[in-house]
Amino acid sequence: MSVVTTPASAELPAYGPPGGGGNILTRAGWWRSLFWTIFAAVIAVAIPSLVRVIVGWPWFQYEVVSACLMILCPLGFIAGIGCFDYWAKYIVGAKLPEGHADHGAYSWRDYFKVNTDHKVIGIQYLVTTFVFFLIGGMLAEAFRAQLASPTNTYFTGDAYNGLISTHASIMIFLFIIPAFAGIANFVVPLMLGAEDMAFPRLNALSYWMLPTAGIIMVLSLLWGGFNTGWTGYATLSTHDPTDQGTFFNMGVQFAGTSSILTAVNFIVTILTMRAPGMTLSRMPLLVWANLTTSALVVLGTPFIAASQFMVMLDRVMHTKFFDAASGGSTIMYQHIFWFYSHPAVYIMML
Repeated sequence: MSVVTTPASAELPAYGPPGGGGNILTRAGWWRSLFWTIFAAVIAVAIPSLVRVIVGWPWFQYEVVSACLMILCPLGFIAGIGCFDYWAKYIVGAKLPEGHADHGAYSWRDYFKVNTDHKVIGIQYLVTTFVFFLIGGMLAEAFRAQLASPTNTYFTGDAYNGLISTHASIMIFLFIIPAFAGIANFVVPLMLGAEDMAFPRLNALSYWMLPTAGIIMVLSLLWGGFNTGWTGYATLSTHDPTDQGTFFNMGVQFAGTSSILTAVNFIVTILTMRAPGMTLSRMPLLVWANLTTSALVVLGTPFIAASQFMVMLDRVMHTKFFDAASGGSTIMYQHIFWFYSHPAVYIMML
């Protein structure tokens, strides 16, 4: 009786731990993301400055440069960390990896990389949201220290408003709403009998947009923070004396895009990837809550994104969406903003 031996390599799972060639500046990871972020910053300063010189304006204008920095630098970070590698190879016709080379966690380091495993992404979401929860809590402790006595002068004026605005934005956009996405990422596919989410790579991209949004909001504190509150009401937001409103505008954009992509992923997963026999009427209540929440996110979040784009255009490009003296409407901001933010209450509750 002969014994057939199997090579050790054949015993490995189909995916295998992530490897990858190239040096640290070309291989997806934190070093490449740092390099690409710096390169994106150079481009973000160079392009608007060159255009302004060509048209005869002063080469530097803070609002224009800061807006370009907060658009291009996060994209450089997200691309550098590896979120777009597969799609970029597909577009140019390069050889694609077999299966998901970035699927599953083999050590703690894999939780700091782009990963397409829904359980890994769920843990990434939960850890990240609780980190921002602690940051938001520390900001709350700071401004409550100011309130402890009428004679305290730890934080005054715009610094105090900046603490409250950043605290509220972090707690809403980076904890309450995405925390459930972390729980759902882990358990919903398991409850449905699905192998993974419908769009694993989109799921990874959705996650990496979240810490990007949080970093933007937290960095605003280095320049005194934005003082408009989490609602960012016009016309205070369009004439913000601290000139840091762009941090809020772009932070909300990345957090909102993350929410929309995650919600689309959940909707498609729940409606198309249920195991045989798992009808809609048999789905657990948590899955129903996620489906309803995702529908609200898809319907409502584009409105807050639109409101923040309009505010940024009023600040940077001098449009007049919310300038009543020039034919705009101040109250229009409230209508657009609350078309999202009122359903957001139910997103949080569900």
